[in-house]
Amino acid sequence: MTYVEEPLFVEIGPKMNPVTAKPYTLGQRQQARIDAGMHPLSGVGAMPRLIRLAPSGTGTCGSCKHLARVGLPVGDGYRTKTFSKCTFAADRDERGRVTFAPRISNSTGTDCRRKWPACTDYQPRDDGRAA
Repeated sequence: MTYVEEPLFVEIGPKMNPVTAKPYTLGQRQQARIDAGMHPLSGVGAMPRLIRLAPSGTGTCGSCKHLARVGLPVGDGYRTKTFSKCTFAADRDERGRVTFAPRISNSTGTDCRRKWPACTDYQPRDDGRAA
């Protein structure tokens, strides 16, 4: 049996600069989805699916009636914080609280920004104000 004293390095594919090989930040991934004609919430949440953008000029998530401030547990589970989330197709209890929503998870990846362009599920707010 022979032992190799030096490590064996095999080059596979082109050399990559480790500085530029970092994964995108969350904001960059969300902007890339917008540029591709998809809503930033595409592929995230409890039931991931493709969400297309509405035609330009339709509105923004901030003027949609599905944008809501949802209280989610943080830290030890006894405290809650509110986050902007999309409540489209959400199930609600008798008090009107969201119990399940396909586009919500306890993650910053499903936080909804008011400035994002509207999706095809956009419905304007009844009271005419932004969230």
